[in-house]
Amino acid sequence: MIQDHPNALPQGSRLDDGDPFAALRPGTRVARYELANVLGHGGFGITYRAYDLQLRREVAIKEYLPTAFARRHGGITVVPHSTRTADDFLWGRTRFLDEARTLAHFESAPGVVNVFDFLEANGTAYMVMALVVGETLDAHLKRDHGLSQLAIDSLLYPLLDGLERVHGAGFLHRDIKPANILIDAGGRPTLIDFGACRAALQDRTQAITAIYTPGYAAPEQMTAGKQGPWTDIYALAGTLYHCITGRMPPSAIERATGDELVSAVDAGDGRYAPNLLIAIDAGLALKPSERPQSIAEWRQILYGRTSGAGGSLRVAATRVLNESTPNADRAAPNSSSRGRRRYWLGSIAASVIALAVGGGWLMLGGESADRTLRPAETGAKRQTAVEPTARPDDAERQRLAAEAARRKADEDQAREVAMRQAAVEAEAKRKAQEEAAAVAAAEARRRAEQQARAEAVAREKAEAEIRAREDMMRREQEEAARKAAEEKERADSETKRHAESAEAALRLSEQDRKRVQVALTALGHDTQGVDGSFGRRTRQMIAAWQRTQGAAETGHLTAPQLSVLRQQAAAALTRYDEEQRKIEEEKRKAEDDAKARAEAAAAAPRRDERTSRALQWSTGQRAQFMNECVPGCQSSPKVHPSRRGECRAYCECFALEAEAINPNYAALERELGGGIETEIVRRFKAVAPMCNRRVFGE
Repeated sequence: MIQDHPNALPQGSRLDDGDPFAALRPGTRVARYELANVLGHGGFGITYRAYDLQLRREVAIKEYLPTAFARRHGGITVVPHSTRTADDFLWGRTRFLDEARTLAHFESAPGVVNVFDFLEANGTAYMVMALVVGETLDAHLKRDHGLSQLAIDSLLYPLLDGLERVHGAGFLHRDIKPANILIDAGGRPTLIDFGACRAALQDRTQAITAIYTPGYAAPEQMTAGKQGPWTDIYALAGTLYHCITGRMPPSAIERATGDELVSAVDAGDGRYAPNLLIAIDAGLALKPSERPQSIAEWRQILYGRTSGAGGSLRVAATRVLNESTPNADRAAPNSSSRGRRRYWLGSIAASVIALAVGGGWLMLGGESADRTLRPAETGAKRQTAVEPTARPDDAERQRLAAEAARRKADEDQAREVAMRQAAVEAEAKRKAQEEAAAVAAAEARRRAEQQARAEAVAREKAEAEIRAREDMMRREQEEAARKAAEEKERADSETKRHAESAEAALRLSEQDRKRVQVALTALGHDTQGVDGSFGRRTRQMIAAWQRTQGAAETGHLTAPQLSVLRQQAAAALTRYDEEQRKIEEEKRKAEDDAKARAEAAAAAPRRDERTSRALQWSTGQRAQFMNECVPGCQSSPKVHPSRRGECRAYCECFALEAEAINPNYAALERELGGGIETEIVRRFKAVAPMCNRRVFGE
């Protein structure tokens, strides 16, 4: 169970957005903390259960929200009620942060809640504390109606250690009570809800409700009296009184107006250590000057020790005896409580004497011892006075025997108390060592986490700087490459422009271009045809040849380059020129033959007319020829595979020039007479070379 305040809202409670003092919604982020649910609330602020997203742990967060000065606005922000309350609100917020800053220095103090962080957000301030899992002492007392001696010892000494450190820093709790003491599963106590800031606001303005809790608040908290460590001692003594009696002590005002407090010595007789009971009564003195002035002084009473001739234990015991003895004298002679009261008063006096003589804890001089024992002697005289019927000898023997028995019982009890106290101190020391080890381990983990975070931040920063440098270098390289590319493009464009001009100045004829294509193909740069046109393929091959020569790849030839190309492909060009001469000769021969035919036709017009009609093909005959000629050309081993796409052009050329092909030879013979086959063969021989040259360039 996690508790922080008796007014804690149960988990899942619905918060009204219209309420000006409503808590923040679950899931709200405050810096690196995510709120879960409300643990407690009051007129000064609200405490939440939250999660630290950075350190991944649960924490408790207290929000500064004094309802007398401020309210919630818009479900998030805290704003003053008016300009009149703004100064008090801001002043209190500063005190709240100062308190958090002070408490943060007590991180390793036993019995004091750890403050991890403090911050300003949403117009107000927040204090981040350790989340203590357990129940309040108040809940425990309501259930069990008291604590045993060992349970009190296990709670008291860690609280004393923590308060001593807090007081040493000039700081007070001001609101110690069972509801502000949390007990974890290991029985370790933790003081929560320090009230210094609220007390400061109370001193500044009357708008803040008094911080004290009746029954635990010292009289000076209700007046203008000076407060100090003795104020917290009163509250802790009242809490211990509640632990041994099962009920809250009367308020200081009630005691001052006549409501008598039953002393702890009487209320806890026979059940608790005398030193503890004496210390409680000493801490509950109404006058601040009669209380122990510091935790160290109060410890002396708890341990049964004094320093010098006037120790606190002797003063406290004397005060308790002086306050209790008159009450016994006023009681009725036949009251049964009178005997018990007189017996315990005598026991307390005897305990003081036994501690001084046998225990060795009180170093009393003769004069001081007389002053200390005087109340006990007075009590003995009074006891003798109320029993006049006893015989002197018997009474003396009975007194001596009772005194001896009481002395022995007190010595035994003192030894038992000493042993128990030694065990408690040993246990407290062990717990302190464990807590110190735990604190050291936590501190080591915290430092390791801080170092890891610092290293991670440094590593991320270094990586970011490296990435920034790399990005800068990459951008510089890209910019340099872009400029180089632009410069190269300009240079290539200029070079190409000059090359185009230089090639244009060569005035290459179609035959010259064909010779260039032949030369490139011969050198391994196939132009895929010799047509005398410098298309894209030929330009690419020129650039490829220029690359082999280490020249600029412009795709255009200069005069020196043309000369070198011709020299390198001289043999291929010689063969090409020879073939061209043959083709020219065949062409001239064909022209001569055509001329001869024309002359012959002129000499025999009738026969030529009939021959012409016979050699003309019908549309069906031409289609049949093309269907046979094109596949035959494409499958012919004499035709290079790269040239087979030109077979249709070849067959069309052949059909146009050799229309004399007609399968109806009988009809031709009847019409032409003998010699038709001779005519067809002659036509084939004349047409074939011409179509080869026209289509295949051969």
